Amino acid sequence: MCDSRKRNGKIEMLRILFCCAIIGLHSKSGLCMGGYLGCEFFFMVSGYYISKKIEIEASIPKSFYECFLEALQYTFKRIISLYPFYFVATVIAILLNYFTNHNIKVFAAAIGDLLFLHCFGFRCATATGIVWYLCSFYLGMLIVYTFSRKYTEFFFIVSPLIFLTITGSIVRLFGKMDVPGEYVACLNCGLLRAISGMAAGFFIYRSSHYIRTNLKATKAIEAFIGGTEILVWTVVIVYMSAMNDEMALLDSYITVFIAIGLVISYSGRGIPQEWFSNSFIIIGGKASSILFMTHYPWLRFVEKYLMDYSITFRYSFAIVLSIVTALFVWWAGNKAIRVVIGISNMIMVKNI
Repeated sequence: MCDSRKRNGKIEMLRILFCCAIIGLHSKSGLCMGGYLGCEFFFMVSGYYISKKIEIEASIPKSFYECFLEALQYTFKRIISLYPFYFVATVIAILLNYFTNHNIKVFAAAIGDLLFLHCFGFRCATATGIVWYLCSFYLGMLIVYTFSRKYTEFFFIVSPLIFLTITGSIVRLFGKMDVPGEYVACLNCGLLRAISGMAAGFFIYRSSHYIRTNLKATKAIEAFIGGTEILVWTVVIVYMSAMNDEMALLDSYITVFIAIGLVISYSGRGIPQEWFSNSFIIIGGKASSILFMTHYPWLRFVEKYLMDYSITFRYSFAIVLSIVTALFVWWAGNKAIRVVIGISNMIMVKNI
């Protein structure tokens, strides 16, 4: 059940679109008010890759404790791969936050940002605007990986139920999905969204594999799948763009649409993947995670200091600054990684 290592151009294009949707939401300009559903997309994509790895490892049975250690190692690797970039982006965001709001308390609250403490109820500065997402992402990954690794087939069976139950319950209780700071008992809603999305990723993995291997590639079937894929993503994009508080009750349905769209896009059927497999889209998909970390403080900055200018100028200026900051974060993060690797190699040589 292993897919090709080649990056899926359609998924990279969707990464760019959903990253832009989240930026539109954070701009507070009324553009893309449903952009928070982009987080569900990213949770599902992560769940897809977790399930792909679990499927390979499932043939080797392990105790629950061993599964937890394996999950811890998997999660730690993901944290380490991103943390140098996140650290640099957070430091820049904290400084911008201070110069924008002149509140020295932001430096103390930044500890919660750097240690991913949001899910545990600790006060955070949320300077990058994504601390809740990363906290939920990594803790959700640890939980989902552990249980799915130990009870693989059972988890694959119940994953749609977990997804539908959590998604429906959040919207029923709070009226929309965008409630990362709320709690259900002692469970943070951001964490519940992460678990829900990652569980959906397991359903997406199995379903896309079934479509890829069992449906005959006739012209009629390809036309139907392609038409469905276009319709689903069009509905999602239009909803996120036109969403308001009254429409938010439909969040759970649109979240299901995102899962259906991913099933088709990952199956390799429908719209030809080659249409999107160009260098610009692949690089844009990779770079979206860095831009995701750098846009928020600049949007808040221009809100305060450039209010006399037009909305178009303000947010265009903020995006340009975000891209420049993202390039610096990319450079500084890679430098930090090289330094850490160099120190590790020196320690290893001394110990030999």
